[in-house]
Amino acid sequence: MAFKSSTFPSLPSSAAAYVELTRLHRPLGTLVLFLPIVNGILHSVAVTPYQLPTNQVLDCAIKWLLISAVWLAFGCVTDDVIDQDLDRKVLRCRNRPVARGAISTTQGFIFAATLAIAFAVISLWSFPSPKFAWCLSIGIPGTLIYPFLKRFTNYAQLFLALLYTSASFHASRTVGFDVLHSGSLPLLRSNLSIMGALALNNIILETIYMHADLEDDIKHGIGSLAVRIQGSPKQVLFTLALVYQILLIISGVSAGLDTYYFIGAVCASVSQLYCIAFVNLAGPKSCQQYFRVGNAIVGTFLALGLYADHAA
Repeated sequence: MAFKSSTFPSLPSSAAAYVELTRLHRPLGTLVLFLPIVNGILHSVAVTPYQLPTNQVLDCAIKWLLISAVWLAFGCVTDDVIDQDLDRKVLRCRNRPVARGAISTTQGFIFAATLAIAFAVISLWSFPSPKFAWCLSIGIPGTLIYPFLKRFTNYAQLFLALLYTSASFHASRTVGFDVLHSGSLPLLRSNLSIMGALALNNIILETIYMHADLEDDIKHGIGSLAVRIQGSPKQVLFTLALVYQILLIISGVSAGLDTYYFIGAVCASVSQLYCIAFVNLAGPKSCQQYFRVGNAIVGTFLALGLYADHAA
C-alpha cells in the first residue's frame, strides 16, 4: 500500500515525498540555521565604525534567508539519502521518504545534486566576489561530510555547529563591513567570541535534541554527543552554558557594545538556562519541544539586543 502523506494530503504522494525530504514545510529548520547567520550580520552592523543603510542590511539578510532555505534542503536530502539505513532503525526517522522507500536512492542523489547546484548559483549570485564563495569551499563539502560522522564518532554535532558558525562568520563579512580586514583586534576578538557563543548554543540545543533518539542510538551504535555525555548530561550542558555567557560578555566588552546588547545577551542566557533546567532528557517529546523553543527564543533575544544596540 502506498504511503499517503498526512502532512500534504492534497498533493500526489510522490510530490509530497519530495517536499517532506527538504523539510521546508518545517520553518524551524531554516530558523536554526538562519538565526546564527542573522546574529553574525547584526554583530557586524553593531560594531561597524560607520552607519550601514537599513536597506543594505535588510537586502543582505533576505539573501541569506534564501541561501539558508536552499542549503537546509540540500543538507536534509543528503543526510536522508546517506543515513537511510540508520533512519530505518530509529523510531523518529523511519518514516522519512528515502527510509520508507517513497524516494529511491538514485532519485535522492539527483535531487541533492540539483539543490547543491541551486545553492551554489544563488550564493554566488547574491555575493559574486570570489572571496565570498563560501558555499563551494566549505558549505557543500561540509554538508556531505556531516552524515558520515555519526557512524564513526560521537562528535557530529560539534562539526555541525562549526559548519553553521562558519556560515555565520562568512555572512558577517558580506553586509558591508569586513571585520576580518578591519585592522581592529578588539573588533575581531568580539566577532570571534560571539561566533564561539553561537556555536556553543547550537551544540547545547542539538545535544538536547539528540537525547530524543538516545535509546535507539545506543542500541544501534549510532554516535552523538548525547551518547558521549551519558551519566552527567545536565552538568555538561550547564558548563557549556557558562562558557556561552562568558563569550557573550567578552564580545560585548571587546567591541564596547551598549546596554541594549547586554540586556539581549542576559535574556538569551536565561532562556538557554531555562531550557537546560526544565527539559526532560528522558522524554523525546520534551527534548524536541525545548530544542524548538530554545532555538527560536535564544537566537531572537540575542538578535534583538544587537539590533537595538545598533539602532540606539
